[in-house]
Amino acid sequence: MRSSRLFYELVIVREWLHDTAPPPPVPDAATGYWKFTKYQLMQALRTGNRMQSDGLVREMDPDAPNRDDARGLAADDAVRISMTSGSPCD
Repeated sequence: MRSSRLFYELVIVREWLHDTAPPPPVPDAATGYWKFTKYQLMQALRTGNRMQSDGLVREMDPDAPNRDDARGLAADDAVRISMTSGSPCD
């Protein structure tokens, strides 16, 4: 470890962060996951109305809003996420 000065410094910084950083928050139990977005997507599939799902993500995974260009969540889910500091859980 002492053969590389950079590596040694990185280990010191990592140890300092482990000692000083607060523990990560415990996630709350979720009763639903983007339930309004899921409802709108399922309703569009049942009725065949593609206009109902325009602007919504195509998949229900956590990275979908970042991956799908110009697509987002249903308005109620987007408000809930902004109120809970970015957590997609209820």
